[in-house]
Amino acid sequence: MKELSRKICYPHPLLLFFLVLISTAGLVFVFANGLVESAAAYILYPLSAYTLTALIFHAVRFFRFSLKEKLNDFSFYQKYRNDPLFRSSISLSVTLAVNTLYLLYKTLLSVLYSSAWFFASALYYLILSLTRLLLLKNAKKTAAEQQKTIRLIGVLLMFLTIVSSAFGYYAIFFDRNLTYPGHMIYTAAAFCFYNLISAVSANLKKGKDQVSSASKKISLASALVSLYSLQSAMLAAFGNDAAFADLMNSITGLAVLLLIILLSVFMICNANKE
Repeated sequence: MKELSRKICYPHPLLLFFLVLISTAGLVFVFANGLVESAAAYILYPLSAYTLTALIFHAVRFFRFSLKEKLNDFSFYQKYRNDPLFRSSISLSVTLAVNTLYLLYKTLLSVLYSSAWFFASALYYLILSLTRLLLLKNAKKTAAEQQKTIRLIGVLLMFLTIVSSAFGYYAIFFDRNLTYPGHMIYTAAAFCFYNLISAVSANLKKGKDQVSSASKKISLASALVSLYSLQSAMLAAFGNDAAFADLMNSITGLAVLLLIILLSVFMICNANKE
């Protein structure tokens, strides 16, 4: 499974080259001919998104290996590389900062547009930031204290599913007149790609301690909800078929809801076994 994940994240350079050509030429053709809602466009969008993500992975790996020898001279990097707990703490700190910025952004949108959707979304990221803060504060505590924290986070994730399903239901059936500002589409896309890269990267890394395991599950939950949010925003901004948008949002929302419930239950059960 891990080998398959690596092949997906790091396709062969020749394959990646052809994907870049196909995605670029395809998108130019689609936009030049006004085919933004055609079947070809709906195939090209996820293909180009995957190509961009794979390019980022390759670029990160290239710079990481290029700088590795120079970074080995720094004690901070050596500790980051060799200490899983320290690495988890740094990763949590960075992700907490990014989530906090996005939380403030969504809160500002909820005030400017008087939108319950944006407010509920901001509440989701507030809860997500709290779970990461709890993990960060308990990273160096005893195993028993970490278990209590992870159980609490599992419960918070359960609550998170209720919140996410509630604002998803509201967005589908009641907030049809909501106008998405153009900058939000790009911000949501950037945040979604960041979450996807963070989740895949975290799950590829070694680290069997409780903090690392819980952090991976939170990253997956964040990636799932950000994908749903991006889909909803794009369908609202670019789609003309309300019935199709409702169907897609309902299916994706239900899938995200069930997956986050499974993640939270798995987290609680694992904490109880320890």
